[in-house]
Amino acid sequence: MEETGKYSILVVDDEVVNVEVLTNILTPAYTVYTAGDGKSALEKAEKHLRDVILLDVVMPEMDGYAVLFALKNAAKTRNNPVIFATALSDPGDEQKGLDMGAEDYITKPFSPTIVRRRIEKQIMMLNSLRAAEYDIINYKLAIESMNIALWRMDIVVGDPVNPDNRFIWTREFRQMLGYSDEDDFPNVLRSWSDRLHPEDKETAVAAFAAHINDRTGQTPYDIAYRMRHKNGEYRHWDGFGKTLRDSEGVPIRVSGAVRDVTEKKQAEIALGQRDKLLRAVNLAASVLLTAEGQETFEASLLEGMEIVGRSMDMDCVEIWQNEVVDGELHAVLKHYWFSETGREIKAGVPVFRFPYSDSPQWESRLSRGEYIQGEVSALSREDQEFLSVFQIKTVLAIPIFMHDQFWGFCCIDDCRTSRSFTDDEVSILHSVCYMLANAINRRMLAAAMRRAEIAEESNKAKSRFLATMSHEIRTPMNSIMGFAELALDMPDASIAPRGKDYLVKIKDSTRWLLHIVNDILDISKIESGKMELECAPFDLHDVLSRCQSVILPGVQKKELDFSICAEPLNGKRLMGDPVRLYQALMNLLSNAVKFTNAGEIKLSSRVTQLDEGGATVVFAVRDSGIGMSSEQTEKIFDPFIQADSRTTRDYGGTGLGLAITKNIVELMGGTLSVQSRPGAGSTFSFEIRFDTVDAPGDAPDPSQLDLPEKPHFNALILVCDDNPMNQEVICGHLANVGIRTWVAENGKIGVDMVRHRMEKGDSPFDLVFMDMYMPVMDGMEAALRIMAMGTGTPVVAMTANIMASDLENYRQHGMPDYVGKPFTSQELWRVLLKYLTPVEGGRSVEQGLDDAELQRKLCLNFLRSNPAKYQAILEAAESGDIKLAHRLAHTLKGDAGMIGRSRLQDAAAAVEALLKDDALPLRGEEMHRLETELARALEELDRLFGGVVIQDERKMPTSGEIRALFEKLEPMLNNINPECTDLLDEIRAIPGTEELALRIEEYEFELAAETLAALKEKWAGSP
Repeated sequence: MEETGKYSILVVDDEVVNVEVLTNILTPAYTVYTAGDGKSALEKAEKHLRDVILLDVVMPEMDGYAVLFALKNAAKTRNNPVIFATALSDPGDEQKGLDMGAEDYITKPFSPTIVRRRIEKQIMMLNSLRAAEYDIINYKLAIESMNIALWRMDIVVGDPVNPDNRFIWTREFRQMLGYSDEDDFPNVLRSWSDRLHPEDKETAVAAFAAHINDRTGQTPYDIAYRMRHKNGEYRHWDGFGKTLRDSEGVPIRVSGAVRDVTEKKQAEIALGQRDKLLRAVNLAASVLLTAEGQETFEASLLEGMEIVGRSMDMDCVEIWQNEVVDGELHAVLKHYWFSETGREIKAGVPVFRFPYSDSPQWESRLSRGEYIQGEVSALSREDQEFLSVFQIKTVLAIPIFMHDQFWGFCCIDDCRTSRSFTDDEVSILHSVCYMLANAINRRMLAAAMRRAEIAEESNKAKSRFLATMSHEIRTPMNSIMGFAELALDMPDASIAPRGKDYLVKIKDSTRWLLHIVNDILDISKIESGKMELECAPFDLHDVLSRCQSVILPGVQKKELDFSICAEPLNGKRLMGDPVRLYQALMNLLSNAVKFTNAGEIKLSSRVTQLDEGGATVVFAVRDSGIGMSSEQTEKIFDPFIQADSRTTRDYGGTGLGLAITKNIVELMGGTLSVQSRPGAGSTFSFEIRFDTVDAPGDAPDPSQLDLPEKPHFNALILVCDDNPMNQEVICGHLANVGIRTWVAENGKIGVDMVRHRMEKGDSPFDLVFMDMYMPVMDGMEAALRIMAMGTGTPVVAMTANIMASDLENYRQHGMPDYVGKPFTSQELWRVLLKYLTPVEGGRSVEQGLDDAELQRKLCLNFLRSNPAKYQAILEAAESGDIKLAHRLAHTLKGDAGMIGRSRLQDAAAAVEALLKDDALPLRGEEMHRLETELARALEELDRLFGGVVIQDERKMPTSGEIRALFEKLEPMLNNINPECTDLLDEIRAIPGTEELALRIEEYEFELAAETLAALKEKWAGSP
C-alpha cells in the first residue's frame, strides 16, 4: 500500500490501448503503475513492491508466463498476487497460468466491473494473509517470551511410545536444551526419553502413554519432570499436550509444548529450605533460652547445633574461639556437633586447635568480616591445602565479632557432597552463629562475674591495706627529704664536700622513692574507687607550660629535641581537672625521656571539635626512642607490668605510670592508646571532651609556646601524579588546610580536566601540582599545554629532582616553583602562601600528630604496590624501553624516601642515574643492590603488618561511579547497616579512603559517616 493510503497496481502490457483502458478503470481508486514489456515489469516489481500485478500473456521477447515464473522464483516478489489480463481465452491457457501461480485470469475485452471485483478479491486475500503473518509473528514472540517450545508426533498404531517413533522438535526446544540441530538432537522420541532424570523417567513415559492410549480423551497429559541439558545439568520442565483422534477415539497425532521452569523450581526449593532453616533457628533459640545450669546449657547448645546441622543436611557444626597460645593467635574448637558421617570422618582428624599462621589468609579475611564458603575443590590452592586435613568437601566459615573484636568463627561443613549456599542460607546461618556465640559469651561473662564477686572483697581489702601503708611510709620519707634539704641549706663550711654529695644523693633518692609511693597510693585510690576528679575552669596553656618547664631539664640533659605544638581554643577555657591532666601528660613525657636516648620528643594538643557545647581535644606524646613490639604494647597498661623484664634493670621504674595514666584518662572519658615499633619510637595519645567557658581578655598568647600558625585556604587544586602514595600524601596535606583537590593519574588527564573546566565556563583551578614522571604524558609536556591554554593557573613542579639544572628546566617548561619530595608541611605552606591568599578562620595544628598513622598507610601502600617493581624495571630495560624503566626507578626512589628507607632510596637513585644516561645494559652491582634492598624493605614491612596479603591494584573507578557509591553508602552508615561492609572492596579502590574503610571494618559507623561527608565534598566537583 502506498503512503497515500491507496493500494498500488502494476499494469504490464505491450499494447498502449490496453494500458490506457485498465488505467481508466482503476483510477482513481488505486494508484496505477505501468510497464510496456516483461523486463521492465520485473525491474519495477523488484524495486517497488505492488499490491497486485495485472499481467498480459502475449508480449515480445518475454511473455507473461516467463514473467510470472521469474516473479514466483524471486524471494522479494513470490508472494505478490498476479492476475493474467489477456486476449487468450482457451481453457488450457488459463489452466497453465493458474498452475504456474497466478491468482486469477481475466480475458479481453475487459469488463470494468469484473476487473475491479477480481482486484478487490485479491486485496482482501492479501490483507488476510498479512494479518495472519502478523499473528504468527506475535504468537512466536509470545511463546519465546514465556520460555515455551512446541513439539508434535504422528501416532504409530499399536506402538505409540516406541523410542524410535518420529517425534518433531522445534528449533526453540533444541536451543533451550543446548542443542543446535537434528544431528545433536534427532527427531525421535528417544531423544526425549533418554534424557529424562532417572527418578522421573518411568513416571513421565507412563503418563505420556496413558494419555495417548485413553480413547475417551479423559486422561490429560500435564506433567512435571527433569531433563538433562547438553552441559550435563538437569533442568525442570512442565510438559503438556493434546491428542487428535478419529471418530472412534483412535489417536492420529499428538501435539504439545514444554516450558523451562528451572528458575521457578529453584526459587520454590530455596524458599522451602529457607523456611525449614528458619524453623530450625527458632527451635534452637528456644532450646538455648530454656537452659539453666551449665550442664543443661552444654546439652542445649549441642542440641541447637544439631538442629541447625540436620536442617541443612550438613555433617559438622563447629564453634572456634580465638585464644593467644604461647604468644601466637590460635583458633580453638570449643563446641561441635558431628553427624554420623561427620563423626566417622572426624575420628581420624584430631584437629582441635590450630595457629592462624598455618593459613594467614584465614585470619586476615575473617577478621575483615569475609565469609569463606563453597566447594573446597573450587577454593584457592592455599585454602585447599589448609582444609585437606579436615577431610571436608564443602565449607562455610562465618566470622564472629564480640564488641567489635574478632572473637572467632563458626564452621558448617559437608563431608559427603559438594554444594553451594544461597544468600538466604548464608544470612540465616550468620544469625544462627551469632546466636550460638552470644549464648556462649553470656555464660562466660556470667562465670567471670561470679569469679569477680569472690575476688572483689579481697581486692578491696588489699587496696585499703595498700593505701594505709602508703600513707605510713610517706610520712617518714617526707621527714627524711626535709632534713636533707635543711642540711644542704647550711653553710658550705659546716659540711664536708663528700657529706654534701651524700645529702644530694639522699635527697634525689628520697624524691624518687616518694614518686614511687605516690604512684602506689594513686593505684590504691583507683582500685578502691576513691580517686575523684575536680571540675574547674583552667587554661590549657598553663598546663602545657608547666609540663614544658618540668620536663626540660631531663630533655636537655640527654640533648634531645623537644617541642610543644597546640591549637588555640579561640577565647575558651576548658572545664576539668588540670592537676590530673598534668599528671597524665607528665607520666607520658617522663616515659618518653626515659626511653629516648637520641632524637626528639613532641607534645601536641589538637582541637578536633569546638562548638558552643564544648571542645574535643586530642593529646599526643611522640618520641623517637626504643619503641615496643605489638606483644609488649598489649600489656604495658597493666599495673606493675613493664614492656620487658629488663626495663626495670636498665631504666628503673615500677610499671605503674602508664596504668595510672590509663585510669586517669578513662576517668576523664577518654581512652589511652599507643602506636609503636621496635627501634622507631612510640606515640601515646588520648581524646577528651571538655565543657568550655569564655576565657578572660588577658588570656595568654598561644605563641608563647612557639605554636606554628597553619594557614587556611578556600581553593581548588589539581594534583597530577600517577603514584597512589604521592596522591595520598599531597591530598592529605592540602585537605588539612581546607583545600579541595582533583586528582589526575597522568599529564593527559590533567590537561583534559583543565580544558573541560574552560569549555564549561567554570573558574580555573587555583593551582596545579605536577609530577614529572608519569605514563601517557609526562609533567613537562602537560605543563606546557596547560600554560598554552592561557588559564592563568600557576603550575608547580612536584618532584624529588631539585638540582639547580632541574629547577631551571622546570621554569623553561612553565613551572616557576617546586615542591620537593619528601616535603614538610611548612615547605608546602610556603608554596601555597606564595600563590594563594589565606582566609580567616584557619586553625593552627601540629601537622605531625597524624604522622604515625600516615606513615603506616604509606608503608602499607608501598608493600602492596612494589613487590613486582624490580622485575618491571628489569623487563623494561631489557626490552629497550628506557623511558619506562627510568620512570619506574624514579617512582621507587620517591616511595622509598617517603617511608624512610634511605638505603633503598639510594639504590633506586643509582639505577635512575644510569637510566638517565641511557646506560644499557644496566650494571649488575647496581641492579643487585636494588633487588636486595627492595626485598629487605618488603620483608620488614611484611613482618610489620603481620603477613599482610599483597593484592593487585584495583581498577580506579570513574568520578561518577565514586559519587554513586557514596550515595549508596551514606544511608547505610546513617542506619548503622552492617551490610555496608560488603562495599569495602569498592571503597578501597578509591584513593584516600583508607580511613573510611578502617572505620567501617571496625563498625564505627558514626565516625565513618563523618569521614564519608568529607570525601563527598572532595569528589563533589569531579567531572
